[in-house]
Amino acid sequence: LDKILNLHYERPKSYILGRHNFMIIPVYRLTTRSIQSFSKYIRAQETDFGKQRAEALSVIRPFIEIEECEIAIFNDILTWNELIHIQTRWRLANMRMHCRIPSDIKNASQVAPEEIATPIFADLKRQLETNYSLLRRGNTEWLQFAILDTIGKSLLSVTESLRHLIDFHQDLLHAQEAAYSRSDLLFLTELGDDLESLQRKVRPLRRIVRSIAEEDKHSEGVRRYLSDTDEEVTNCLSDIDQML
Repeated sequence: LDKILNLHYERPKSYILGRHNFMIIPVYRLTTRSIQSFSKYIRAQETDFGKQRAEALSVIRPFIEIEECEIAIFNDILTWNELIHIQTRWRLANMRMHCRIPSDIKNASQVAPEEIATPIFADLKRQLETNYSLLRRGNTEWLQFAILDTIGKSLLSVTESLRHLIDFHQDLLHAQEAAYSRSDLLFLTELGDDLESLQRKVRPLRRIVRSIAEEDKHSEGVRRYLSDTDEEVTNCLSDIDQML
């Protein structure tokens, strides 16, 4: 109970409490306005190469804004018929690059990200409410996997966006050359610090997923799917390492 009351300050962990598996896991996602910014940037990428593309790059900058929260999961590993999920409120991740908000974002109407973003487990909720869905027909062993898989896919979208951001600055540097601004160079330095911080926070998630995937008490099907999730998180860490 003490760990739940202080969930915001708890580090990722997984251990057995009686007949329950108890986990605390960090979750990351892009804010809605960051997703919208990247959609705009992707459309700009489709312009012709040359001067037109360089002008588009100088005007349309992808805006990265990452939210984080923590979730705690209690799962009955004896009968697989009870799972309790507790989640903190979403908040902006503590990243230096969040201090550099583009003017078009600053001037936009301010809406709290958590008020307009789709809940991260909305699809799981829909499946559980659908008669005869595979998730509803399964037990909490499968529900636990589905939660971890959703977390892994959300992390993947974050790292892919960070990769796009670095690609953007590479294109901008090639287009502007000597005109590449000092503020952009400073931003890249800050981005490197943010990537290192994110990497440190995500590593425990890989250990948790891997340890669960290797447990003998899980069915072969669940262990196989958890191995895929482990690979997904590992690829995210590898991608972050390459970006550094």
